[in-house]
Amino acid sequence: MNNSATSQSRSLLEPRALAAIRDLRLVARRAVEGLHAGQHRSQVRGSGLEFSQYRNYTPGDDPRRVDWKLYARSDRYFVREAHRESQLELWLVLDVTGSMLQASDQIDNWRRLDCARCLAASLAWLANEHGDAVGLLTIGGTNINLVPPRAGQAHLDRLCRELASVEASGAQPVAPQLEALWNRLKRPAMLVLISDFLDERQDICDMALRLAAGGMDTVALQLLTRAEEEFPFHGGLRLRDPETGRYCEIDADLVRNGYRRRFEAAQQRLQQTLLAADVEHHRMLIEQPLDRILWEFLRYRQDKAY
Repeated sequence: MNNSATSQSRSLLEPRALAAIRDLRLVARRAVEGLHAGQHRSQVRGSGLEFSQYRNYTPGDDPRRVDWKLYARSDRYFVREAHRESQLELWLVLDVTGSMLQASDQIDNWRRLDCARCLAASLAWLANEHGDAVGLLTIGGTNINLVPPRAGQAHLDRLCRELASVEASGAQPVAPQLEALWNRLKRPAMLVLISDFLDERQDICDMALRLAAGGMDTVALQLLTRAEEEFPFHGGLRLRDPETGRYCEIDADLVRNGYRRRFEAAQQRLQQTLLAADVEHHRMLIEQPLDRILWEFLRYRQDKAY
């Protein structure tokens, strides 16, 4: 990681995770027409690129990009920017509804949202390492925010600040609100949707299916807790729905078998729905090491690219 990254970047970009994925990259499936170099130009720094313009130096810029001859004439620091054909335009779509606040019962202070933030930041870092443009969309209740795709360290720092500050609340926005957002996403592109996919309405999932049908390379990263999969509870429980605030009381021993059957049936339906729409689906537990989650996902993309 660039030593000049902001404190927000450092908190989300774990060195162990970055080391695990440094030699990998986001690979677009060839079946998505147009996902190759030459689709759009992005502003990235580097040598041997077509010169574009000068801009004022900002903390975090690589000192090697400073034009020292211009500094000698003007006594001001300027950085040379260059055009490069970006290999990929990546959209990171983060579910920030109330259910993303679900915490692990095995790892202290580790919520589904925390895992999602780190995954998104790491993928943005990897895309930036290869000069790819990255955009961010966070969706949850009234908290809807869109950051248009760009490349470069300054943009990566902005994305990390956005991810660090976002909080989860409420339920999914209604379909018409999402419709306007999806229409702003450029195609062709790659879209990575990070969610628990446990909402009954599944509007986010439905719109992702439509984007995939429209030609976008769409990936669903589903984050679950081990407790949601195994239901290891005993005795009387009082449960609260984080999106509606409603409570219900249950006997865990009486409902365990039924819960597990319904949970797995719902997961199978989700898997079948996504696969039928050519949406790549990865089911992950937030208790898994972050470097393992990222490596397995990216390695799968590279092995299965066609």
